Amino acid sequence: MSLRFEPMYLQKGAEAHFTSELDEVRYENSLDYLELPILLTYSFAATETLTPYLTFGPTVGFNLGADFITRLPGGIAGTLVADISEEIKLVDFGIAVGVGTRIHAGEDSFFIVSRYTWGLTNIFDNPHASDCCDFPGPVDLNNRGLQVLTSYTFPLGSNRSRSR
Repeated sequence: MSLRFEPMYLQKGAEAHFTSELDEVRYENSLDYLELPILLTYSFAATETLTPYLTFGPTVGFNLGADFITRLPGGIAGTLVADISEEIKLVDFGIAVGVGTRIHAGEDSFFIVSRYTWGLTNIFDNPHASDCCDFPGPVDLNNRGLQVLTSYTFPLGSNRSRSR
């Protein structure tokens, strides 16, 4: 068992389409986060080349910016972008669960991980966020998403084998 701290920059968001008899309007939100998952990792029995593992733990995300985008049909005004950063909570808490494998390549390693994160926080800071974003009624939204990650690790300095 081990503990992993994996800070990362993430873009999150959503998209919705509304069609009337006249036209279609598309709404998008784009949220930028610095996310800091702290994951407990349990590794299974390793083979010569693979070490599968499970991860689980809390995440905390810090909102770096947020936009609400309205895309109107081509003939009308085009695209409208509103900065809604003040409507989004600064901190988002969640729980992450994932599965991965470490692929050994000598002293180097490749990692492939799939992780799902459930947001536990209503991301809207303003219960009347519908006033700024054309939502019908009170807004209660949580972040959630599937991540597929890859990485490569290698030793540095004198620990690295040198060929003679």
